[in-house]
Amino acid sequence: MRRRPALGTVMVLLPVLASLGPDGFIVIAVNVDHAYTDTERFLEQHIPRFGIVSDPDGLLEQKFAVKSIPTSFLIDRSGHIQWKHEGFRLGDRDTLERQIRSLVLGH
Repeated sequence: MRRRPALGTVMVLLPVLASLGPDGFIVIAVNVDHAYTDTERFLEQHIPRFGIVSDPDGLLEQKFAVKSIPTSFLIDRSGHIQWKHEGFRLGDRDTLERQIRSLVLGH
């Protein structure tokens, strides 16, 4: 997870996580930076509600064909990817939140 580009996505996900967490919505951030301590410290201080996975060798990037950071995946309860979104622009906020609510709440 590279801090600057991912911060926009994080700021959108925090309120959604707060409202949909009880319905089963969880967030896992994948750190692809090699500077483990800096990124991990940032995430732990600012986003303690996120699970954090370290992937400095890019194995997850390769497996899921990640071409840009951040890339968001919505994965259903069965483990299937239902939606993939690459990059982040402020205009993506409503679409991302709508997709999350649709998947979590089933409408």
